[in-house]
Amino acid sequence: MTSTGKILTRSKATVGLDEIIEGMKAFDTDTLEQFMQQVGNLVARKKTPNHLSERESDLLMAITTASPPNFSNASKP
Repeated sequence: MTSTGKILTRSKATVGLDEIIEGMKAFDTDTLEQFMQQVGNLVARKKTPNHLSERESDLLMAITTASPPNFSNASKP
């Protein structure tokens, strides 16, 4: 990423975040969810200490982003 908030593609074109988001509007929900998981993993790797392996970082991300269990049935007799 450059200091202007744009990425340099392999074709040497620069693309801004707004352009990326605009292009992603065409993606289906499954693709967007997969993208978000990958971005979440990337953020987790950047935030965790370097002594964690990629697998450990992925597991930590899975734990922190997991949906909480549904406790509504636990309160029923």
